[in-house]
Amino acid sequence: MKLLSKLERLWRLGCIRPAWINEDLGRQLRETPLSSDMQLEPDEDGHRLTATVQDSWQLRWWLLSQAGSIPVLEPVGLREELIGHLKKGLGYYLTS
Repeated sequence: MKLLSKLERLWRLGCIRPAWINEDLGRQLRETPLSSDMQLEPDEDGHRLTATVQDSWQLRWWLLSQAGSIPVLEPVGLREELIGHLKKGLGYYLTS
């Protein structure tokens, strides 16, 4: 079993993480926040999102559904997992 980095362990515990999101997703999240401590700060071409979230299948589902609006940079393990799902899905479209 792969050992998780300290950063990944903190993520799994639900610590606050910053992320860049586009303007469209920013508008949606102002109406339906991810958590009670969510913050949105204007940033270049979008917003900087900070929120406490739990590591769960629901989080992965949401991130995949927003793949065009929020790039996952960290933790690396989560990023690689999402890239794998996206590549597999794209493969279905490229071969048909």
